Amino acid sequence: MHRPSVCLLVLASIGVAVAQKLPDPTSQGRTPDSAQSILLQAQNAAITSFGTAAFEATGDGSHNAIVGAVRQTGTAGKTFPTGVTGYGSMESLGNQAFGLFGRCDLGIHQRSTFPGTCANELNVFNFNGAPSTALPPDLGFGTKQNNSISLQLVAYGDYDSSIALNLAGGGGTKQFYVGEYIHPLNSIYSGILVDATSSSSAKFGAVLKASANNIALHLQTVGKPIATNAVAEYVDGSGVNQFTLDQAGDLTIGGVLSTKSIIGLGIPLSFSQGGTSSTSPASARSALGAAESGSNSDITSLTNVHSISLVSGGYIRLAAYAVASLPICNSALKNALMAVTDAMTPAYNGPLTGGGSINIPVFCNGVAWTAH
Repeated sequence: MHRPSVCLLVLASIGVAVAQKLPDPTSQGRTPDSAQSILLQAQNAAITSFGTAAFEATGDGSHNAIVGAVRQTGTAGKTFPTGVTGYGSMESLGNQAFGLFGRCDLGIHQRSTFPGTCANELNVFNFNGAPSTALPPDLGFGTKQNNSISLQLVAYGDYDSSIALNLAGGGGTKQFYVGEYIHPLNSIYSGILVDATSSSSAKFGAVLKASANNIALHLQTVGKPIATNAVAEYVDGSGVNQFTLDQAGDLTIGGVLSTKSIIGLGIPLSFSQGGTSSTSPASARSALGAAESGSNSDITSLTNVHSISLVSGGYIRLAAYAVASLPICNSALKNALMAVTDAMTPAYNGPLTGGGSINIPVFCNGVAWTAH
């Protein structure tokens, strides 16, 4: 990869970029054959705090300390030039080494005096044409795609690596306010796209982990809600939408069940530890005790649902019958709750008599329906 010649070219370009005459070997306390320095301003603690350096360069407000530049004019696959190359090798037990390290101090010399932005920035400029939309991109030598990428993280070596991008806390208890922020004008198609479709891909496309006191996933829209627009959806490998949560709070599963609109809740049902283990809409309807009704299915019972949570304003609408039309109350319906529309002079927990005009809920005690 011609690394030695690249390093020599980079070092040679530094002297040109700085556009300054090298200081006299005996100036500024330097001695011949010592660590080389190009000092446009006096040394400061920001430099010396990093320990002994083989090469030092400092700049002021109008000068860059180091500029590395390279032009790729060679044959594809034959050269691998870099503007700046950093290399680190960990050869001491329990220690650390950095191939490349960047630091930006905000207010270290003039604390709270000059607000501004301090960052380690990676830019990419595309003057070649429309960017490729192929995912994954073709990054091989000789590619015909326009791939302009600001940051590329790749694992090499004899073993897998641990983490590609680690957003870690610094010394002490200091943290980032936001771990990762994607600006609204950052992306054309998607802010984040996790591709785990390969047979050797990770087991999970994404894992969101939070303590029991926090929220693992928070979905939020901006502006006036549009009832039919989705907040979240799942599309299977055949392109069929199997799950949609819209901005009105309706949860539609397999194009069949919308829990809010069918059951009449102020918010969708919250199910825990339920499920049918079905693999198709038809078997799911069967497992839920659904009866075919034209092209739709009516859910007549839900079993093995351990909890249903409502908030203020939510309600459950009971199925209403004439007393004579109630299903037989037996052990199979024990603890069922329904409603009747024609009770006559009912008494709480007493037997039912039809033919009246009173609407009340009724309860099956396993033997008979009683007024409630």
